[in-house]
Amino acid sequence: MRLFAAITALVIFTAYTLTVMLTDGVLGFITLAGSEPWGMQLLLDLLLMLALFAMWAWHDAKARGLPGWPHVVLIMTGGSMGALVYLVHREWAARKRT
Repeated sequence: MRLFAAITALVIFTAYTLTVMLTDGVLGFITLAGSEPWGMQLLLDLLLMLALFAMWAWHDAKARGLPGWPHVVLIMTGGSMGALVYLVHREWAARKRT
């Protein structure tokens, strides 16, 4: 069930993100962050949460025998999509072991 939920979230979020990127450009969020204080606050909040998630994912991956560094790079460059990819990989690997 967790694998299905992670894959579903990844597919829906990725589709929406790609739609926004095609409309506003890959770095469209920079315009918002630069023009609105709340936009900058949300960007900084996202970066903080991604860094915390990346640290957790690094340790979790090592404990599970998964490669950590590719996921950290993907999380810090792909944002929430990278985090969802890690969760899908984590659940997929757990299913393969059992």
